[in-house]
Amino acid sequence: MKRRDFVKTSATLGAGGLLLPHALGGAFGPVDKKVRLGLIAVGFRGQAHLDEMLKRNDVEIVAMADPDAGMMATAQEMLKKAGRSEAMAYTAGDYGYRLLLDQI
Repeated sequence: MKRRDFVKTSATLGAGGLLLPHALGGAFGPVDKKVRLGLIAVGFRGQAHLDEMLKRNDVEIVAMADPDAGMMATAQEMLKKAGRSEAMAYTAGDYGYRLLLDQI
């Protein structure tokens, strides 16, 4: 097989793989499920991730873990401003995230 043919075939199969889930999703109607997330570390970078998740209607933040009570309070306020319910807060020191993981 020539390199050019390989690239064409690969691109065609790749595009088909990307489009297939969308085509099937439209055939079966909208899915009414939400992704439930628990976030570990909601400091500045974690809050940036939280902000992106709050833009989605199919994501629910159910738990957050951070040893810094100030960062946790800011993250809970972000949930409140977005009209979401408060998440379970795990702030038991540096290893509070383990309590969150135990709930899985």
